[in-house]
Amino acid sequence: MATKNTSKSNETQLSEMVENAQRALAQLPMGGAMTAEMLQVQDQMLSEMEEFSRHWFERRHEALRRATKLAQHIGENQMRDPATAAQAVSEWYAGSLERITHDAREGAEMTARCAGHLVRGSTQVGQEALSSTTQAMAPRRKG
Repeated sequence: MATKNTSKSNETQLSEMVENAQRALAQLPMGGAMTAEMLQVQDQMLSEMEEFSRHWFERRHEALRRATKLAQHIGENQMRDPATAAQAVSEWYAGSLERITHDAREGAEMTARCAGHLVRGSTQVGQEALSSTTQAMAPRRKG
């Protein structure tokens, strides 16, 4: 019998904890707005990352196409003309450096845009939280 009372007591305690948590969460008027704003920020950041990834893979495909073409060129000429082969390798290498430079530049630009989205979203949430808190703390008039 003591077990049932203890069990009931635990159920009552759990129920009270849930009710207390719900009351506490209800006091956070900005909860929904903050969630919506942060979801929007995440969507914006995802879009930035998807665009960067698409461009990155386009450059990797181009590098592979050019490397394949280079290998075919060298194979067809059977290295009869080492100067021509060296020139072809040098051109491929220059293109690779250019692609890597684009990777770095676009990566830095994407990071800056994502940081901007995050800062704007956080600022918006902060302003709304301040406004909501100010309203909640204002003395209520009895009518």
